[in-house]
Amino acid sequence: MKAPIKINNFDLIRLLAACQVVAHHAIDHLDLDRSALPVALLAQLIRYFPGVPVFFFVSGFLISKSYESSASVFDYARNRVLRIYPALIVCTLLAVGAVFALDYLPRADAPLHGVLTWMVAQMTIVQFYNPGFMRDFGVGVLNGSLWTITVELQFYVVTPMVYALCGLRHRRGTLMLMLLTLALLVPNLAYWHADPEHHPATTLKLFGVTFLPWYYMFLLGVLAQRHFHLLHGWLSGRAIPLGVAYVLATMLATHQLGWNASNDIHPVLYVLLAAFVFSLAYTAPTWADRLLRRQDISYGIYIYHMPCINVLLYLGLKGQTMALAFTFAAAVLIAMLSWIAIERPCLQMKRGGLEHSPLPGARPVTPDTPDTPTTLPVSEETR
Repeated sequence: MKAPIKINNFDLIRLLAACQVVAHHAIDHLDLDRSALPVALLAQLIRYFPGVPVFFFVSGFLISKSYESSASVFDYARNRVLRIYPALIVCTLLAVGAVFALDYLPRADAPLHGVLTWMVAQMTIVQFYNPGFMRDFGVGVLNGSLWTITVELQFYVVTPMVYALCGLRHRRGTLMLMLLTLALLVPNLAYWHADPEHHPATTLKLFGVTFLPWYYMFLLGVLAQRHFHLLHGWLSGRAIPLGVAYVLATMLATHQLGWNASNDIHPVLYVLLAAFVFSLAYTAPTWADRLLRRQDISYGIYIYHMPCINVLLYLGLKGQTMALAFTFAAAVLIAMLSWIAIERPCLQMKRGGLEHSPLPGARPVTPDTPDTPTTLPVSEETR
């Protein structure tokens, strides 16, 4: 009997990945004392589980299944819009409202048209745009984490093109897909070799918010989804040994070889991380439902945490360990409200659609495949 692909722990994995991003940003931006016991323990726990690369792998796995299960490209696009934009728009309105409430805006160098342009950018496809008048608020970027939304949206657009290019709708194209994944290692390695963290070039920064440096991570998820039953036989139920192997390999590679394990994770380590994530998703695969009761708050935590951090900085809580707890408490509370009032109702709109057959040539939807699609921190798994 084939293993059910839809019974998994991806909701829990995304939640852990979102919390890793929150902890990383809070410790860095709030300038917390890393020698303090709670901060030190948390910093060690999150060290080898980079949230964004995990999100991109999970997104590739779930979005490719979403596309294959969609009745049409329009249906696929509609589902993606319903998942990403309602919460994103509300997040932007609330974050900007907080900036006004704290009396940072209005100000002389922030004309109304400039504020509106910035808000429209945040709510559409150029979330990385940041106007000069925000440079004095918090870290200088109200919601810098949203750059991944820009990248994710490009994933959504490019994926149907890749399916057509590789002939993936007709149960073939694996070799082409593997070659494309390997080819896309080049822009990833070139990007990190150029040292974007310290390179002032605008062109390099813009390149970093295209899909190119990140798409091999997404495609690895696509490959895993399309070879699910093979990988399930190898990796399911083995999360603990695979996790230990990944951590040991990462410790050795980072200390002895100088490899990186954050967003700039070395491709070899990323393959090991992806194997661990897949195994974790299908080891005791009912854990996520039992613990979370299908309350998927990972997207909300991800998009709201940086405005929370910036508010705390503006209020003068930099360097205070309690600000870490405030950040998590605020992000989780707002994420729960977002899930209940915005995200879940929109996902129910997806589920309420008419039944359709899949895209022509796509693998048919069976009882073992999701009824409705899923995505990243920016993603969700619907059933």
